[in-house]
Amino acid sequence: MRSQFLAALLSQDTTKKDLLLEDIKSTIFEKVLRFIYTDRAHNLGDDAAEVLEAADKFQLETLKIICEESLTRSLNRENFIEIISLADRHFAKNLKNYAMEFFGTVAEDIVNSHEFTKLENTNPYLALELFKKFHIFKINSLKINSG
Repeated sequence: MRSQFLAALLSQDTTKKDLLLEDIKSTIFEKVLRFIYTDRAHNLGDDAAEVLEAADKFQLETLKIICEESLTRSLNRENFIEIISLADRHFAKNLKNYAMEFFGTVAEDIVNSHEFTKLENTNPYLALELFKKFHIFKINSLKINSG
């Protein structure tokens, strides 16, 4: 009932099920199943990103939102590129919006980082979006300082 994707998957033959589940660790799938049965997600911790990916795959929007909230609490300068890329890839708009706000506090460090250079190669659209935001911050900063 919570996941149309899983309902459809369970009605298919075993070979197709195995193919669709092979990229999900058993510990992650266990957290997804626990959520499906209890409507709760506890102790996501370091697994929040992988659970978000599974929640997106299985179309579990509430679990996805819970994961986004967990990831906002762990967002920092070191994992920024990883988390905003995850948010962009899985259309996690709350997480992406939060990360964009956070970006304002560390924009120069991020844009000048090796991770940002890699992002330019792997997801140029997201890199361009961040670069535009960086320039808006710079322009606004100049206006405030000169005004």
